Amino acid sequence: EIGTVVARYGQLCLLFTSPSEALNPLYERIRGYLEVSGVQVEHFDGVIPNPTTDCVTEGADLAKTFGANVILGVGGGSSMDTAKAIAVEATHPGTAWDYLFFKTQPTSNTLPVIAVSTTSGTGSQVTQVAVMTETASKTKSAIYNSIVYPRVCIVDPDLMQSLPAYITACTGFDAFSHAFESYLHVNGTPYTDVLALEAIRLVAAYLPLAVSDGSNQEARQAMAWADTLAGLCIANAGVTLPHGIGMTISGQCPHVAHGESLAVVYPEFTRFTYTSAISKFAEVGRVFNPALASLSDEEAAERSCDEIDQFLKQIGLWISFTGLGVTHEDLVAIADNSRVLPDYKNNPRIASRDEIYTLLMNSFERA
Repeated sequence: EIGTVVARYGQLCLLFTSPSEALNPLYERIRGYLEVSGVQVEHFDGVIPNPTTDCVTEGADLAKTFGANVILGVGGGSSMDTAKAIAVEATHPGTAWDYLFFKTQPTSNTLPVIAVSTTSGTGSQVTQVAVMTETASKTKSAIYNSIVYPRVCIVDPDLMQSLPAYITACTGFDAFSHAFESYLHVNGTPYTDVLALEAIRLVAAYLPLAVSDGSNQEARQAMAWADTLAGLCIANAGVTLPHGIGMTISGQCPHVAHGESLAVVYPEFTRFTYTSAISKFAEVGRVFNPALASLSDEEAAERSCDEIDQFLKQIGLWISFTGLGVTHEDLVAIADNSRVLPDYKNNPRIASRDEIYTLLMNSFERA
């Protein structure tokens, strides 16, 4: 359907992807579908993990030169977020960095974005967020505006079957984090709670299966739906402390994948937070282990931390900063900057800079 979909929004399409030999046949298929629909295509495959402002500017310059009137992002969160940021920069003065959530807001000149997801985790296909890192300062932040919602997203679980096990785990845990943090969010609603709990149930049941057997179609379908639900959660509620820390980690240390930056702090985050959200931690703990239904909410909430630990071990994400190649000096910088983004204010328990540093240091090595 991609050719018909894109043709509704423009005839000059800039296709954004990451360089991937495994996905090259898919990109060529998409190009063919577009051309059959009369859409001219220019392909930019310079998207990098944890995309930078340099990467966005390179793509935006190409969009201007080509005269693109629609942007198509194919891939994971990096490809889709880059497409959104380019849609802004290509049509506005300055750079995409000038249009962050606390700065001047982008206008209706923003090019329409179409998203095709090839992972199950970031939820970017259904959010108004475009995350990027300013190259010079290593600061990670985001455009947050309804104008960058993809006009159409295509979520096809078949496209995810070739995803390697470790990336499946990292992106899948990101989906869990989106849902869980939206569920905990101080401004969550009954609507987001329903979506979040369903996403958590799906991830708990199906992510281990997708990690162990990527060709398991039922697991891939369930994870694609969980990712979409969790994306809708963060579009309507948001994230909390781990995402603020995680984005700072990836800004300071770009080699750390977003899912890794979450997984490494989650054991300490859950123990820091659970006493301030007893009933919700208890509910999530019982999703992972129904036997906790016989315990009080207080006991189940405490045990939920152990259940999430076990889940991280099961999917191969029981990791430490040492294992990720992050130094003590990095942790100081991360602690200093983890409260730049406002996510920490949405947590049931607000962390000080020193509490964040302690959380990070406790995650430096892990038995």
